[in-house]
Amino acid sequence: MSEYLKRKNLLWEGSRFVLPEQKAAYLEHQANQNKLPPPLLDDQALMEIGMIVMDALQRKQEVTVVYWDDGAYKEINGVVDLVDHQLQHFKISTGSDYEYIHIKYLKTVERV
Repeated sequence: MSEYLKRKNLLWEGSRFVLPEQKAAYLEHQANQNKLPPPLLDDQALMEIGMIVMDALQRKQEVTVVYWDDGAYKEINGVVDLVDHQLQHFKISTGSDYEYIHIKYLKTVERV
């Protein structure tokens, strides 16, 4: 067997390189691997969450909301200011800031 066949992969070792597009795609793939899927709640859980949110809206009570946002679960404390049934989201105020949260991304809502 000749000498260059014994080197196996070393023949192509010097010509290996990665394009910037390949690196970006690889990093995006790695970031997507660590993301969590959005929650899947059944109708009963959604009804319970809806009752808590509507009660908190009427009484201006503070609630703790755990919701999914771009592959991670976030927690926010605040007062429910608005519930939009048509757009299926609600507005929660935390002092001077506010956030709109879509109902399909809710995981839990608890009274404080």
